[in-house]
Amino acid sequence: MNDALLEIMPSHKNIKLGNKSYTLKLEKVTVKEQTKEFDRIHHIHILDRSGSMSSVIGQLMDNVKEVVNTMGDEDLLSIIWFSGEGESKVLLKGARKQEQEGIFKLLDSIKYTIGCTCFSEPLQLAEEVIEDLANLCPNFSINLFTDGEPCVSGSTENEIKKINEITDKLKSKVLALNTIGYTRWADEKLLTSLSQKTAYGRYVFSNDVKDYNEIFGRNYKRIQGLVNIVYKKEGTGSKFYFRNENTLAYQEEKFEQNISSKFELCELSPSNTKETSPEMEDADLENILYQAAYESYYKGNVEFCYDCLNYLKDSYAIEIISNAFSSEERANATKELLAMAYGKGRFKKGKELTENSKTMLCVFDLLNILKDEIFIPSANYKRIGMKVEDTNDIFTLDKNQEYSGTFGDSLVFASDKANVSIRYMMTGKVRLMATAANRVNLPEYVNSKIFRTQTIIKDGELNTDTLEAYVSHNTLEKIRKRCAYYGIEYSKLVQKVYNEIHAQKCRAVFNLRAIPILNRRYIASASDFSQIAKDIKELNEIKARQKILKSFIKDTLFNAKEENYTEEQLQVLKDHGIKLGVYSGIKLERADKEDILSDFYTYRSLDFQQKGWSSLPKIEDVLSKSNIKEGTPAAFMKIAYGEYESIKDDKDLVKQELDKLKERSFELMDELSIIRLYKIKTGGFWEGLKPQSENKYEYIDKDDPNLVITVKTEYRKEFYSTI
Repeated sequence: MNDALLEIMPSHKNIKLGNKSYTLKLEKVTVKEQTKEFDRIHHIHILDRSGSMSSVIGQLMDNVKEVVNTMGDEDLLSIIWFSGEGESKVLLKGARKQEQEGIFKLLDSIKYTIGCTCFSEPLQLAEEVIEDLANLCPNFSINLFTDGEPCVSGSTENEIKKINEITDKLKSKVLALNTIGYTRWADEKLLTSLSQKTAYGRYVFSNDVKDYNEIFGRNYKRIQGLVNIVYKKEGTGSKFYFRNENTLAYQEEKFEQNISSKFELCELSPSNTKETSPEMEDADLENILYQAAYESYYKGNVEFCYDCLNYLKDSYAIEIISNAFSSEERANATKELLAMAYGKGRFKKGKELTENSKTMLCVFDLLNILKDEIFIPSANYKRIGMKVEDTNDIFTLDKNQEYSGTFGDSLVFASDKANVSIRYMMTGKVRLMATAANRVNLPEYVNSKIFRTQTIIKDGELNTDTLEAYVSHNTLEKIRKRCAYYGIEYSKLVQKVYNEIHAQKCRAVFNLRAIPILNRRYIASASDFSQIAKDIKELNEIKARQKILKSFIKDTLFNAKEENYTEEQLQVLKDHGIKLGVYSGIKLERADKEDILSDFYTYRSLDFQQKGWSSLPKIEDVLSKSNIKEGTPAAFMKIAYGEYESIKDDKDLVKQELDKLKERSFELMDELSIIRLYKIKTGGFWEGLKPQSENKYEYIDKDDPNLVITVKTEYRKEFYSTI
């Protein structure tokens, strides 16, 4: 591009965002000579027909029909559908909107689903369409719609490698590669990375296929007004922010894109530099920082987004991203930040930062408040994973269940997943075979119990809309005050309070959708790995202390349920699936194993392990050894045993100590679970950890060299039913 054809108005600003210094260099550019905008665009739609789309495939095709009316009269349309390997096809190639009747018939012909999900093959077909029709129209825009992620017979890693190789070739041939993720099962990380390969491409999350036409319209608008002129800028470590009246665009290190006849381009470079251009005006700085906040949040760099918004002092903007954790919440926050980048909805709560923006009441706060309250299982619970049944089920539930498990006793924090569940007990009777029962003098029906689990948060998303509990009036009043402080409508969070009384508590229903899953206070704690390491160490030491204390009361606490049975009776109970009074089933099989249509999704796991503490030694081994290595579980347990030896015969004192440890253990597991959730969901990690292998990292505490934490992160597959 000949700079003589451009009129450029430069300005700059040296600025500090967070703890880092930057220089912003803005160019307001006008193309002086008359230029013609692109007169036609070739739209390529790549549509998912995998099995998990079965309930919405018809609606999707009807919405693609509406897209035809949105196109320009001279625009071209190609449609590619895909499912599993060898199951993709170019349905339509280079059609015009005037051919509407034929287009609609073809779309009606694919209103059914097929199998799994393979992205590389339809993307390869898109490249072939571009090669074939580039002479007819060189201006291409791709829209890829899917509700899943790569599901192929071979290696997922190889499939992703193919996808990246193809899209790397496509990015220089298209104006925009847009991706649309339908529901939370869509691979947000992969789809975002693909869209970022083109400056005008965007990833959009959608929970409703009816949004398709609206999303297409926004994608279309971004590339309208572009001309056949390519503008280039480079800068090591720089971020480039482009804007015109229709669109925003972003690239790193190098900007090389078609431009409009009038636009602005800002280069944000690390460290302050001396510039001769005029000082940037406040209004321009504000526009750039809102755009930088939007682009960084969209890319998953939440911390830089916070830095920009903190500089602007927009408490409302900080609040919306602090309260956004699930896919849907983040999608809504992204929309609001985009509107702010265009100048709409800024400073809704003024130009002041408030503590509320950091500590907004969230689901994890609510679980902590409810820790001494009694959980009530939900009848409308959404099961996760494949359903498993006991084909020899001989257990019958009691009709009237009396729940007594508190949240503090019942919450289960997954050790490596972004899951939080509640494990609860239900009572009933097991029917024994008459001959076996008579032989050892047991009754035909034996009182027993089972344990069930309901997952509240699965993979960082709410798995249930509501939560029921027996709650004290003091706790409800505490929640009411918290709602008033944070400006939350109490009746939206506490949906209903019944007159039903149990253990001096009333039954209440909580709407979890009324509050965010996490808030900024929890997120801030996820960045300090030295404190995380200390928490892991303390939690392991608590487990060691619990093992010692439980050994003091093991005989009275753990054997009481079986002490009145003979060996022969215990064997009969075991044969009927009963151990220590708990029925665990006899023959477990997956339900409907012949007919279930299943797909799978990938989840990211994140596991913390303290080196040398993967298991605890036997107490008798600890006490019998004289030379024990410092820093090992055995060394700690020997010291702890000496601390507790004076109370080992006082069961009440032992139980008091166990209660204290249980409460602190709950706090630590809660904190670590939140950190795991946040890092898994945002794709973030910690700086300074030393890589040991592809998925394994190590932290060594500078003050305590014996404190070594191993962090393992990997992607795993889990199947789920689609019917």
